Amino acid sequence: MPFEYYEPATLPEAFDMMASEGEAGAVLAGGTDLLLQMRRGLRNYRSVINIKRIHGLDELRYLGSVGLRIGPLVTFRRLETHSDVRAIYPSLSEASTVVAGVQLRNLATVGGNIGNASPSADSIPPLVALGASVEISGPGGVRMVPLADSFLGPGRTILARNELFTGFDVPASAARSGNAYQRLTPRAAMDIAVVSVAAMVALDAGGRI
Repeated sequence: MPFEYYEPATLPEAFDMMASEGEAGAVLAGGTDLLLQMRRGLRNYRSVINIKRIHGLDELRYLGSVGLRIGPLVTFRRLETHSDVRAIYPSLSEASTVVAGVQLRNLATVGGNIGNASPSADSIPPLVALGASVEISGPGGVRMVPLADSFLGPGRTILARNELFTGFDVPASAARSGNAYQRLTPRAAMDIAVVSVAAMVALDAGGRI
């Protein structure tokens, strides 16, 4: 069977292709998880829909009074090295630093990591701890959902068949607060987490948590 490859330039084009291909089509963001699964025979698709050319999905912007906007195509390397992320959301930078090696971090995307919904995904704990929301777009419009509510189980999200994660919004940092991320792995480097934890702690005027 011929293998089809698509590169939509807009979200409506992507939604049409996803509707046409159905379960036989796979959405490609970074591809580090998807291509490995296909190579191992864990997933079989007739087509791949590459969303990398859709404008705006690679946005990474910090506005102090609003917070942090992360597009689904933002790579872990960009998140790791972004000066505002390192200073204000160190848990995100710390989580990005331990994702595989630098070469893969230049390809692997936040949207792909979250869409894969693996229990060992490094991006999920810090984003949930920071109170992030996810923007979900589809032919019917756009909705915002707390990221913590967007998972149904390992490998399962609330996305409908023709919907995409189109952005992640992290609230502005609270006064007198800090955040951090740690994980336990069998080996020192390039391994998945056995246990991971993220925390955001804020103090009131009296110094109480």
